[in-house]
Amino acid sequence: MKRLWRTAVLFLAMAVMLAETAFANSAAPDYLQVVRLKNAPEKPYYLDLLAEGTADSSCKPAPGSPEDQELLAALRKAVPEGWKACTLSWTNSFHVEGDLEGENGIHRFSGFHTPEKFRILAVTQSGETWVSDVMERRTVQDSVMVDWDTKTVSSVPVGLAVALQALSTLLPTLLLESLLLLAFGFSWKKNWKPFLLVNLVTQGALTLFISTSVLQSGGSEYMVMWYGIFLVPVELLIAFVEAYVYFRWFTGHTGRRAFAYGIAANAVSYLLGLWIVPAVWESFVRVLWLGV
Repeated sequence: MKRLWRTAVLFLAMAVMLAETAFANSAAPDYLQVVRLKNAPEKPYYLDLLAEGTADSSCKPAPGSPEDQELLAALRKAVPEGWKACTLSWTNSFHVEGDLEGENGIHRFSGFHTPEKFRILAVTQSGETWVSDVMERRTVQDSVMVDWDTKTVSSVPVGLAVALQALSTLLPTLLLESLLLLAFGFSWKKNWKPFLLVNLVTQGALTLFISTSVLQSGGSEYMVMWYGIFLVPVELLIAFVEAYVYFRWFTGHTGRRAFAYGIAANAVSYLLGLWIVPAVWESFVRVLWLGV
């Protein structure tokens, strides 16, 4: 039993270091907002998200922004009073990266300050401008579709948005932890039931919570507190619970190996998930709702 606890402490310490390293490297949750401009104008145009607030003199376009100065100037001029263009308002304290030009009508905006309440502004080279009404982002990752011909905006149905958010987190977790299960030498055939049951309960519940209530309960500041204070302890608690279940129910190797696998699997899926989950979510949205 003492060896088991020594193993637990060792792997928990490793998980803490890995999790903190991942958090430090990612700096903040990478919120994602995807806008599709359907029936986009034939002439060049720029499209940006608007956030509440006023751009100050230190603002500049985000790194990698296009350099058509006339369109950039037209976009700035068309911003309504009391709002600021996210991609054109890059400062040390406000970071949003945006695809102003788009690719096949798809504009991708990401960063910690991607606004919960936003408007969409589009400006064409011919001088036409359009700005949407105020909208709200419902989940950590969200998407909207703008029909340029009718100047209307539609959001992905909230049920589908939550489902895609949950699947984009759960499926990569199951895949990564399944591969690690085999790497640890455990038989999938003999251990798939406890593996799936535990992950569906723990990871599924955590994913749905993050996808819905956390963001809607307080926006960006609340998410800083959640990711910075609560996420790592919650992930460690989940890792310990899963490891204990595997210790009791996995067959084919010692309980200590099963326990070690549980901790290692959670650390690996957490680390890689920071980069994989947004990409998986965007792929789901492009195929299942945006149609590209």
